[in-house]
Amino acid sequence: MGTKVLQLQSGIELNRVDTGSSEDESWINNNVVRFGLNEEIELSGVLDYRMQDSVGSGLDNYQLGGRINLLNPDESDWFPTLCIQSRVRFKGSGDFKRSDTGAVTIISAVKGLGDLGGLTVNYINDYNGSFSDSNHGYTVAWGYNFTDQWGAFIEEYATYTPSRGTSSSEWSHAIDTGFSYLANKDLMYDIAFGVDLEENTHQEYIAIGFSWRTL
Repeated sequence: MGTKVLQLQSGIELNRVDTGSSEDESWINNNVVRFGLNEEIELSGVLDYRMQDSVGSGLDNYQLGGRINLLNPDESDWFPTLCIQSRVRFKGSGDFKRSDTGAVTIISAVKGLGDLGGLTVNYINDYNGSFSDSNHGYTVAWGYNFTDQWGAFIEEYATYTPSRGTSSSEWSHAIDTGFSYLANKDLMYDIAFGVDLEENTHQEYIAIGFSWRTL
């Protein structure tokens, strides 16, 4: 982020899920605020407001925490940049209120590939506070800048849900892609869309948003 840099990321996402026997639709307003204390440490918060046909509406994703850069090698080094991010996820409100406070931790590795763009790999641990075990997963994303203003990415991601007596453990996989436009050094717009890769359900989403920062 940089020292004393404040950044706001906000967007709207539409999700549709079709299980064959039922359909469900949800709208999500996602908001992330990030503030750099220095070159290695940042504070951040997340606030999502969700409206879902089958559930209702409310704060679905309220988090507070931060990120620490663990390793920031030169671009010529073979080793990637490493950081760890951890946030407390609070109970939320409305129809999406949870019974317990949880935590989301991400270990991220980023490696520049020169003229071929860059690769980002994340490991995610999602503990909801209600069970002794956690959901976990990963993302693998490749990004490429066509020009100084236009960029694109493609990403495969997955989540593992442990068996907790009512269902079997399973992985769920999905893929998405999108484009970004850098309007100026402090403002960027983006659009993304994706689908799941499972046989039993069909899920798709589209999202638009922006990132704005100030010193």
